[in-house]
Amino acid sequence: MIADADTATGLLLCGIGHQDIKKNTNFLIVTEKPPTSLAEIEDKFRSLTNRDDISVVLITQSIASQIRHLIERHDKPIPAVLEIPSKTCPVRRRVARCQAPYTLTLTPPPALSSTTLRKTASCRGLRCSRARHSR
Repeated sequence: MIADADTATGLLLCGIGHQDIKKNTNFLIVTEKPPTSLAEIEDKFRSLTNRDDISVVLITQSIASQIRHLIERHDKPIPAVLEIPSKTCPVRRRVARCQAPYTLTLTPPPALSSTTLRKTASCRGLRCSRARHSR
């Protein structure tokens, strides 16, 4: 985990953090005073992604934007790199788009019409930008 102090504290209280006998940790708390250097963040990211005992690296979006070049070069499936929001940085949302004309063809039960079933199957849980699929 590479995060700011508030996010790291919450996750450490949940039991995510670990420190071995040699005082090596599986987390880095990025601070403003004194400022954590970019080289230190990059080194910790490299060390976390090269460890065999870590399967997910959590990193806040604001810190991930500073080391985007390293994150994009990381091509291994394990550990997966998961960017999480922090309380000081707004969430960057992406709107998922409907993949029409792909539709799911099922035989509807008698209570449901085929139009309702097609609309629900193709756009459930997504903000669809197409007017014909609006709810």
